[in-house]
This record gives sequence, C-alpha cells and structure tokens, in this order.
Amino acid sequence: MTIRTKFTLSAALIVVLALAQLVVVLMLMGNQSGLARAQEVQHESWRLANELRFSSDELTRTARTYVVTGDRAYEEEYWQILAIRDGTEPRPDGRTVPLRRLMEDIGFSEAELDKLNDAEDNSNALVATEVAAFQAMLGQFTVEPGGTSRDLEDYTRTGSPDQAFAIRIMHDPKYHEDKDLIMGPIAESERMVVDRTLAEVERLTQRSRSLILIGAVIGLLLVAIVVLAHLVAQRPVLASTNLVRSELAELASGAADLSKRLSIRNNDELGALAAALNGLMERLEG
Repeated sequence: MTIRTKFTLSAALIVVLALAQLVVVLMLMGNQSGLARAQEVQHESWRLANELRFSSDELTRTARTYVVTGDRAYEEEYWQILAIRDGTEPRPDGRTVPLRRLMEDIGFSEAELDKLNDAEDNSNALVATEVAAFQAMLGQFTVEPGGTSRDLEDYTRTGSPDQAFAIRIMHDPKYHEDKDLIMGPIAESERMVVDRTLAEVERLTQRSRSLILIGAVIGLLLVAIVVLAHLVAQRPVLASTNLVRSELAELASGAADLSKRLSIRNNDELGALAAALNGLMERLEG
C-alpha cells in the first residue's frame, strides 16, 4: 500500500468519524430540546391536573362556608371559581379559556380526558346539591320537598330561608359519596398524567445518555485513528525518510560505504526510492 493511500485512508476515516460526531452532537441537541419540552409539558400537566383537583375542593369549601356563615361573598367566590374553570371569566394570567381546553392543548391523552369526563358526569349530582343549598338560603325550593336540581327554574316553591337544610345536605353522607365519585376519576386521571409524562421524560433522558455514550465512543475512535496513523504510517515513513536522506548525504559528501545497502523493503514510494538508491550504489561500487 502506497504512502498516499495510507494517508488518504486515515484522513477519510477521520473525516467520517468527525461527521458522525457532528451528527451525534446535532441529535443530542435536538434530544435535549425535546427533553426540555417534555419536562415543561410534565410540569404544566401536573399543574393543570392539580388545578382541577384544587378547584373541586375549593368549590366544596366555599359552598359549605357560605351555607354555614350566610356570607354571600363565599357564594360569589364559588361561582367565580366555576366560571374561571369553565372559561367564561379570565384566569389570573388574563386568558379566558376553559381548563379542559388547556388540558387538551398540553397533550392530555384520550384515556386521561375520559376519566375527566367521568368526573364531570358524576359532578351533576354534587352541583345539584350545592345549587339546592344556595337556593334554600334564599328561601327557594323545588316542588318536591328536599329535592335538588341544577336548573334554577326548578326552584319554584318559595318559603322562609332554611339554613339548617342547606347545611345538612352539604354535609350528609350523600354529599360525601357524590364528592368521592368526582375525586376518584380526577385522581386516576392525575396518576395517568404523572405516569405518562414521567415515562416520556425518562425515555428522552435515556436517549440523551445513549447519544452521549455514542459520542464518547466516536471521540475515542478519533483519538485511536490519529494515534494509529502516527504509529503505522507517519513513524515508519519518517524513519525511512531519515534513512534515505542520511544515505544521500553520505553519497553527496563522498563518504558513503558503497557496499552498504538500504534495508527498506516497503511496498510504497519510499521502498521504490530505496531500491533505486541501492541500484545506484551497486553501479558505483562496480
């Protein structure tokens, strides 16, 4: 193999490995960007899931506080919480968007949203109880004594405000059962969100580790190729070149031992040069 071929192969290997290293770096940068996005989605998904659970608890707290104290500020707070969640009033950040829409936009899965649908379906009974309690505080009741309904038009019977009735239906076993029917699916959806986002972050984190390992291996290969090129190509070439140069210098000075022959047997340019020089010395000796 000629010297030129050796150096060409070495250079080609170095270029290929350098390009591979560049590709790995670009892939790692893209993966890190995806990981940052996944972590952002993870944080926002957890926040939205927690907001739903927190708002449900806040609705219960404000409704109960209102019927116990009679302070209508708590009733107003109740409806404000519900309006913000439903997207009919601005959120603290100024956006007027339903919580459900935010969950869809951030990437809640169909299964996770189905659980929230279950919670929403189960909330009808709870809301009916809370509306009945609010109306009882105003002396408005359904035709059927002790009845509940979400529809204000169903409260056609009037009478004296009945705070005791309002307090009772907001704290009785049925209310707790209805509350559990809501919080159960919410908790399941929250768990599914946590599992999904954690899995995605872990997948991208593992991919980053793999890319870093591949990059390190390519880097080591680059170093090995450079060292190998020096040991296999450059050092022998330099040694043979020095030997030929020394012999030529002796010939030029007239102090050469014409019986001595160069022991370079390389099948390359230096080998051909050494053979020609040995032939010249043979002719000069003869």
